[in-house]
Amino acid sequence: MQRDLTEQDWHHIEAAVVLDPSGVSFARRSTRAKRAEVDVLVADGCPLVTYSYGAGELRWHDDEDARVRWSQERQHLTSGDPKPSRDHTVWTAGRYEDHDGNVLAVVTGHC
Repeated sequence: MQRDLTEQDWHHIEAAVVLDPSGVSFARRSTRAKRAEVDVLVADGCPLVTYSYGAGELRWHDDEDARVRWSQERQHLTSGDPKPSRDHTVWTAGRYEDHDGNVLAVVTGHC
């Protein structure tokens, strides 16, 4: 499933918080996750949020949609300083967790 997040969600993510569809709050625990870490998270069923301010995108992806979207963007992830490209969005990844330790992967686009 994929869903666009609300205008209010834009305010939350700017404060390093994401609310899942049921309203559970996830807070950023790390930045600059590597491809291998996100590979494992998504393969294990972790939801993925794509956030690109410049492209106006803030979307929640889970289940098969998370795996498909990650496979599309994986090659453009950097764990270093993002150097925007004219050809594609460059992504950085962060690990977010809720109070029970459930994990969410958030990829941030730099264009």
